[in-house]
Amino acid sequence: ILDDARMSTFCSASAMQVISGKFWLAMLFHYVKSKYNLGAITFESFAFRVANKCSFDEMSGLVEEVKVTYSK
Repeated sequence: ILDDARMSTFCSASAMQVISGKFWLAMLFHYVKSKYNLGAITFESFAFRVANKCSFDEMSGLVEEVKVTYSK
């Protein structure tokens, strides 16, 4: 998988520049659960629902915010 051209930026990044998508999703999960009554939803269920209901294009705003935050 690391031979894939789309991974070139990841492969050339230092360990300090790579942020786990699972970490960001966990942060989002805890934030959403604190703001809305989601009942007893698990992280795994939340992750599946997010993956099922959105596209990567719809998450471009989050990507830009992360880039701005960590480019400093």
